[in-house]
Amino acid sequence: MAAWSSSDFRDSANRTELELAQWLGSHGLAVALQATLGILISVALAYVSYELFEKRFLNLKRWFETAKEEEAQADLAAGRFDEKAITLQSAVITIYY
Repeated sequence: MAAWSSSDFRDSANRTELELAQWLGSHGLAVALQATLGILISVALAYVSYELFEKRFLNLKRWFETAKEEEAQADLAAGRFDEKAITLQSAVITIYY
């Protein structure tokens, strides 16, 4: 069995582009079509990944509070209204609602 060389890979990797260019009649159009399809497929996979996996894990964030959030809530409850605590509290409210 012969080992693959880099030129074998390059030839097999470019075959789709060359066949598409021959079918479309334009190499530039073939490259643009491949790039467009690649971007669309990537965006579609990212969307599906977000909907099926990431959204579930992001929903778990509501069960955990960081020390900064607890400190900000304690400051607001004690009547200490500094700008940082108010900003953090409004961010927490925005995330929850």
